[in-house]
Amino acid sequence: MNHGKEWSFACPKSNVPIDVFVFYPFMESKTKSSAYWSATYNGLCNKMKYKKCRWRFRKFNLISFEMLNKTFSIVPIEFIVERYGENYRIPKQYGYFESLNILPNLIEEYDVNITNSKQ
Repeated sequence: MNHGKEWSFACPKSNVPIDVFVFYPFMESKTKSSAYWSATYNGLCNKMKYKKCRWRFRKFNLISFEMLNKTFSIVPIEFIVERYGENYRIPKQYGYFESLNILPNLIEEYDVNITNSKQ
């Protein structure tokens, strides 16, 4: 739980995927441009130092809203723009493994031992 947790679910009625990520303070950062990181797994992430992809994010505050008599907390639009770009509303066709190569803010921490052993 303390170093890169992610859960994936699918709505039982619509089959819409929902991912839940734990965000961690970015202790290694020498600058103030990155406040948090979260993790994803598999694909090129297996070649990383920690066997996961870590993604950096600026500081953000969750926004609360009510729906169906329940309170929910979500990320602000600025987070969505940072994660997916200014044109986040335009549907794109790519899968998870492709996203690892095109989404911004990947912390490139390739495992030197794995990289060198394949050369």
